[in-house]
Amino acid sequence: MTAKQELISVIITAYQRKNYLLDALNSAVNQTLDRKYYEIIVVKNFSDSEIDAF
Repeated sequence: MTAKQELISVIITAYQRKNYLLDALNSAVNQTLDRKYYEIIVVKNFSDSEIDAF
């Protein structure tokens, strides 16, 4: 079994800014670099089911 090994960590933080966070997430997900090379880490201080499901 081979483990997935990301080369880049994209860290997105948000403080009560849902719209900015969604824009940042969409931008990170839609990069041309193959997703196997990066991970996305989100740190937020508010609860939102739409973002949690994303």
